Amino acid sequence: RMVDDYWYCTGESEVFFDAADCNLIGDIMFVQHSMTTNVSGIRWLKRHFEPKGIEVRALHFPYDLYPSHMDCTFVSVRPGLMLTNPDRPPVPDEVKIFKQNDWRLIDVPRYSEREEHPVFCQSSRWLSMNVLSISPEKIIVEEGEVA
Repeated sequence: RMVDDYWYCTGESEVFFDAADCNLIGDIMFVQHSMTTNVSGIRWLKRHFEPKGIEVRALHFPYDLYPSHMDCTFVSVRPGLMLTNPDRPPVPDEVKIFKQNDWRLIDVPRYSEREEHPVFCQSSRWLSMNVLSISPEKIIVEEGEVA
């Protein structure tokens, strides 16, 4: 299927979504349409969560040719601050809500290349974005990341 049109190998005959493609911020759930979350899955999330007061919004990252798991692309570290992948910018209209609410969207530095990426590894080099927020002012990052 065509990535340009956001059609992936998953098809739409069954509901398919991965929690790693979801990010709940306040009462809005942002869901990445990807190779691990299809439109049927996003529609199911809407039907399930919107009656409970949680709006569900789809996100797309057109330059990500193999989208899977939003933690390598778009990461909320605290209210008002979102880390973004400089190689995979979001569709501008889909992230207007952040700018309208004074969020800072910051491109992260490139990942460290001090260690070789394992041969046949299917994980993104951008796993460097996968951080743990432990307070509004402090995050834990992979030891090898120096930027």
